[in-house]
Amino acid sequence: MSSFSKAPQQWATFARVWYLLDGKMQPPGKLAAMASVKLQGLHKPVYHQLSDCGDHVVIMNTRHIAFSGNKWEQKVYSSHTGYPGGFRQVTAAQLHQKDPVAIVKLAIYGMLPKKTFTEEL
Repeated sequence: MSSFSKAPQQWATFARVWYLLDGKMQPPGKLAAMASVKLQGLHKPVYHQLSDCGDHVVIMNTRHIAFSGNKWEQKVYSSHTGYPGGFRQVTAAQLHQKDPVAIVKLAIYGMLPKKTFTEEL
């Protein structure tokens, strides 16, 4: 019988790591793609669709994200309040001025699987 324990190896495999991403001059889609892979745990060898084996992600400098072209005025974010006539549209510049984190958060939310992970955000 060996005295080797697999506990440290399993702990290192299933441990949640913190990732720090810098959003300065990065497009929101690129940030969201990197963050969604880390949040789901797709980069780990023990990935399974139904298990929550993802890591933690912190994105800093979301105030300084960059859109290509004329997307600040042309990209529109839509929502509905649930009431008649409650369809709301806001441009990326207006949404960014109100909440700098919202654009990146919506991009990440759109890239995550809808049933398993978005409920836990």
